[in-house]
Amino acid sequence: MNLAALKGVGGVCCAVVAAGVLALPHYSTDLWPALVLLFIGLGILGMPIVEQLTGVAGGAPGAARRVRPSPHLLEGAVQGLPQAVIVLNDEKVALWNTAAERLFGWSARETVGRPLPFALGGGAVPSDAAEAAPRPRTKAGLPIDVAVVSSLLRDPQGRVTGRMLVFMDPAALARPEDRDASLASLLEAANPIGVAASSATDISTVLAIRNRLQIQNHVASVSRALSRLAPSAEVMKTVGEAALSLGKADRAAVYLRHPDGAVSCPWSRGLSEAYIAQVIRYAKAIADGRIMDWTKPDLLEISGRGIEGSAPLLYSDVADLPHGAAVPKLTQVEGYRALANWPLTREAEILGLVSCYYNAPRKWTEIEQESFRAFCLAAADAIDNGRRYDEQAQRAADLEVFFDLSKRLRVAQNPEAIYPILVGQAMDLLRAEKGMLFLLEPKGAGFKCVYMAGLPPEARGEAFPTSGSAFGKVAATGAPYRTDNLGGEPLPIWLNAYRSIGPAAIVPVRSETEIIGTLALGRDRGPAARPFADAEIRLLEGIADIGGTAVRRAKLFQNLENSYLQMVLSLARTMDARDHYTSGHSERIAVWAEEVARALGCDEAAVQEIRWGALLHDIGKIGVPDEILRKPSNLTEEEWAVMRQHPVIGEEILASTDRMRGVARIVRHHQEKWNGTGYPDKLRGQEIPLGARILAVVDSYSAITDDRPYKKARSHEAAIAELRRCAGTQFDPEVVDAFRRVVHRARAQPGRAQ
Repeated sequence: MNLAALKGVGGVCCAVVAAGVLALPHYSTDLWPALVLLFIGLGILGMPIVEQLTGVAGGAPGAARRVRPSPHLLEGAVQGLPQAVIVLNDEKVALWNTAAERLFGWSARETVGRPLPFALGGGAVPSDAAEAAPRPRTKAGLPIDVAVVSSLLRDPQGRVTGRMLVFMDPAALARPEDRDASLASLLEAANPIGVAASSATDISTVLAIRNRLQIQNHVASVSRALSRLAPSAEVMKTVGEAALSLGKADRAAVYLRHPDGAVSCPWSRGLSEAYIAQVIRYAKAIADGRIMDWTKPDLLEISGRGIEGSAPLLYSDVADLPHGAAVPKLTQVEGYRALANWPLTREAEILGLVSCYYNAPRKWTEIEQESFRAFCLAAADAIDNGRRYDEQAQRAADLEVFFDLSKRLRVAQNPEAIYPILVGQAMDLLRAEKGMLFLLEPKGAGFKCVYMAGLPPEARGEAFPTSGSAFGKVAATGAPYRTDNLGGEPLPIWLNAYRSIGPAAIVPVRSETEIIGTLALGRDRGPAARPFADAEIRLLEGIADIGGTAVRRAKLFQNLENSYLQMVLSLARTMDARDHYTSGHSERIAVWAEEVARALGCDEAAVQEIRWGALLHDIGKIGVPDEILRKPSNLTEEEWAVMRQHPVIGEEILASTDRMRGVARIVRHHQEKWNGTGYPDKLRGQEIPLGARILAVVDSYSAITDDRPYKKARSHEAAIAELRRCAGTQFDPEVVDAFRRVVHRARAQPGRAQ
């Protein structure tokens, strides 16, 4: 029999004896012995109650040992929650609330004391907040779209006693009021079943669970936000704002490590530009996954100590750091007291840091560190995905650029039209203030600048040797050249005009088989000048390759067209030579037609077409027999029918090449009349091309003032009078007036051929 039983038996005996004595009717002597005996018995019986009350008040030294946490407290707290809650002990179900029964279809009777009856994500139950079960299943095997948060349960000595799984609607994680509802309900449900009468250990356990759930729910919601594919800039903003909220920081920044070892700060909040600039200046190198230690004064870094792996650097009070560390020096600029540097690591590579700044000293709990490390893992993956997103977007943009450039180059009619398109497109895309296109002269003896933008006029059209410059080196080796300050390098005297160029990029221009020149871009010199990045060099090389092929083909096509035109022009001269009376006729009217076209405001392309039309307007007479063409008397109606075919024949000869389509149209219609009585199509007024209307006037003037087999030449005055008389019927009046002014001005010039 134990001590409690003995106490109970003794107390009952004492109380019964005393009560019996006092009840005797004949007993009237001294009552004290009986009363003492009664009080002893009652005292023995009431001792456990006193001990219990004393223990609750905290007076008994062994209270914590005797009074254990009520096993019903947590059960009562979670049964009323709307979220499904499962508590595991030794990987077996210890608690399965009503909401879990509704969600999964299993009852508590079927699950308590047994392993989980379902698989989370097809495998083991997640052990902490860094893991997540994607799709748990119901008793019927159907997947459920819920988010699960796993939390370790510990006893007062810190030993793990089990795990709690809370299943929540994923949409609710994004709403703070819904996210914390389960936590508030946990405490509210616990109060009616005796929280006030429980030990302090029970209350601290519930508060610890509440804090852990709050943090882990926050991490889960942030992880979901980071799992969405987005551009790097958007990812940086999400990471930075989440760090501010999750770390409860006053200020925050995201620092990134680039492949070349440089450090940048794409996002910050609450930090001055001067401070960020100093941090970047201190963070001169991040190499081999390690941020250099502050003990190396030439490589001071963000935190003051070397960072390796995923372990954070936490400074509860930066004022306690050594005098030579970087952080105290930076603190003088910004004035913070506590600093947490959380590495963003992925596959053992440090991508950068998330830095949280605090205006007062502070310490970080275990759950805070655990949760922030989980957040950093998700943030590192998101940053890597953001970079890949940017790369894909850049590749798509590059393809669009190349497509647009190719389309624009296809419509260019000659190399001279290609040059400004090529240089201008490259300058716009790479945000350069200066652009230059150099082509090699025959046999590679030197360069000629065929197009330039953003440089002094004296540099335009400049030719210089290939040797002695970076341009010649690129042409010789085929390798691109990049410099941060071209104007500061030793340059030959013939490149003095390039002294204003700071960052520069030079790439070879290739045709199908050889290098034909170089394409160069430059930015203005100055401390803020941005060097050309690797991606920009690759883009410039692609533009140069497309441009080189286009220039080469345009030159070949131009040479072919020139050969064709020379042949056609030779035929036209041959036609003039068939009639010694009209020898040189085409060259003479070409001069007049060109001047009239300019007087009427035609652009240079139109002027050129009109000049070619004047030179070639009679080429169709190659199909007219000599007996008709050189007949000294008037032609018969049948002979006129043959003669009227020469504009159509001329058009057919010229229209076989694209470049001469406009010229062919002028040749076809140069015998049309303003009133619609001409040939071959009887066009009238503005329907007749302007070049053909000009040609009709100057050709008639020449016919009047030249000797012909069937008539003698007439004077200039007579010719002008005839043109004025026929203006509005045969000729365009506006063209006649322009021709009169041109001829009058020309005849007034001394020495000008009349």
